[in-house]
Amino acid sequence: MKRSGGRWKAGTNIRRELDVAAMREALAGPGADPRVWVARGTVATVGDDGTVDYETDGATVIAPRGIDVDVVIEPIDHPVTCRYGLSYGGGVILTPIHTGDLVLVLMPFGDLATVPEIVKVLGGPHTPLPVNDADSLPFFRNDRVFIYGSEVPIDLLVSGGARLLINPDGTIQIGDGADEQLVLGTTYRSNQQTLDQALLTAIVPAAAACHAATTPATALTALQALATMLDAFTEAYNSFEGNASAYLSAKNKTK
Repeated sequence: MKRSGGRWKAGTNIRRELDVAAMREALAGPGADPRVWVARGTVATVGDDGTVDYETDGATVIAPRGIDVDVVIEPIDHPVTCRYGLSYGGGVILTPIHTGDLVLVLMPFGDLATVPEIVKVLGGPHTPLPVNDADSLPFFRNDRVFIYGSEVPIDLLVSGGARLLINPDGTIQIGDGADEQLVLGTTYRSNQQTLDQALLTAIVPAAAACHAATTPATALTALQALATMLDAFTEAYNSFEGNASAYLSAKNKTK
């Protein structure tokens, strides 16, 4: 019915039944379904015979390009192998994943025959994970929390005021407004030990000469030994101070 002049007129149907069959036909065909299905699943170790184990670790396989994870899709109890940590983009956080974890799985076109992807944090444009040259495995090896930012800083801040800022250029700042370079302790200590040894090497003979200075001749010898010691001191300090920049981090600053 249609309302006209405050009254309803019969004969006009404003409702139209949803034609599900027509929609199904329009969307039929490989790759024609634009939808991406999201399902919940549980990480499980799936044996070759199809047995499912929700407790024993063995559901993950670390490969050079990422991690393959066996997941049982709920509520249909269908096991699939998913990708996790295969790619990342503008920013992502990857955490370790183990048997028994609940996960969200993306399935393109709702097709379990495709390779589903586990989503904990949805990434951006696909970029290969950095690979550790030592073993050709991905930098994220499912044994740590992996946080990545592309061309943006990673800023960790707590209410107490502590701050850690990791900049895109690779520098790290500890503390809000940090501008003081950190001391490289191992390098500093090694050079300090070199300095100390040089000073001791110069002091010992000079001290012995001074103790033996009982005659004018030995006094002259002692004076010469002191002069040599002072020359050694000067050389050692110049070497230590001249290398001062090597003791400071070019990447890390604190406040």
